[in-house]
Amino acid sequence: MYSMNDKVSTRQVKLILILDMFSVSVLILPRVTVEVARQDGWILVIGGTLLAFLYSWFIAQLVKKFPEETFVDFSGHIVTRPIGMLLSLFILLFFILSAAIKIRIFGELTKQILLPDTPIEFIIISLLLICTYLSRKGYECRARVAEILFPITLIPLILILLFAIPKVEIPNLAPFFQLSWKEFFSGSYYVSLTYITLILLLFSNAFVQPPNKSGGICRTSLLVVGLLKLSTVVMTIAIFGAKGTQRQIWPVMTLMQVIHLPASFIERQEALMMIFWLNTVFSIVSGYLYFSSVIVTKMIKSNEQFYLVLPLLPFIYILSLYPSDIIEVYNWQQWLRRKIGPIFLIVIPFLLWLIAKIRKVGATSEEKK
Repeated sequence: MYSMNDKVSTRQVKLILILDMFSVSVLILPRVTVEVARQDGWILVIGGTLLAFLYSWFIAQLVKKFPEETFVDFSGHIVTRPIGMLLSLFILLFFILSAAIKIRIFGELTKQILLPDTPIEFIIISLLLICTYLSRKGYECRARVAEILFPITLIPLILILLFAIPKVEIPNLAPFFQLSWKEFFSGSYYVSLTYITLILLLFSNAFVQPPNKSGGICRTSLLVVGLLKLSTVVMTIAIFGAKGTQRQIWPVMTLMQVIHLPASFIERQEALMMIFWLNTVFSIVSGYLYFSSVIVTKMIKSNEQFYLVLPLLPFIYILSLYPSDIIEVYNWQQWLRRKIGPIFLIVIPFLLWLIAKIRKVGATSEEKK
């Protein structure tokens, strides 16, 4: 820990990134994969994770050239400041809309599972205010919170997956390898977009000490998240079958309900999943809020970031309540992930890396080691 200077260690960034990547998508990932590949849906997780490794390589190579700068700074060096400001504005809008969608999904699920009589507006504003408080404290505070949340979040999930093993029925996964190449590539591509939070490295690399460790950060985080997603999808399909998984709105939540811990350790196992999921949503939403305020800070050349978090809340709150129901929320999420996500995750990092390489802008990886 590098206290009171907004610098964090590589280990802390790995914890943050794991929590951020393993968020809302995991609840519906088994259903999404079986819709494309049926019982072979788990193969798409492997293909999607491998593609995410490729995306992360370009992001890592790009930020290595500018170890002390955020996206707002180095994009201006690469493609001129006006274009860099325009790209930063688009990412800001993407962060705000993404935060709104995740907050709304959180509200819908919390109301359905835990608080059926509580107005969804109150649920949303409660989490939003907590995330705002964390975002105002800076990136170092996010790192310290991630160190606390990481074991609380992942240990219960791993335990539940272990207790689910006796309910696994291997025939539900058979016959194996029946998907076509077209299904494999299209499904893997879509699953790879669930790693969209990798774009946060375009901003967080400036806070890492020592710098230029983004490649190792990405590899470790993707490996952990990929294994967890693969285990979750395999368990869900093996227990419910492809058709049963496809019928579930929240397949992973249903999985938690059918598992019985020994000695009645806890009456409602899905509460453990809610704890895990709440922590990951809290992490990613606070991340979107923090980096949105960083973008605004850089754009207006302010010296402080913390007071620029609060003005973002009304926009996120209003957008989160705009969809009429959960179906419309998922339509928003699919549009954002499929149409806008690839631009920020794949196209922009690759083009900026290529232009920087051609123009020889920024230091080479060897010079910065």
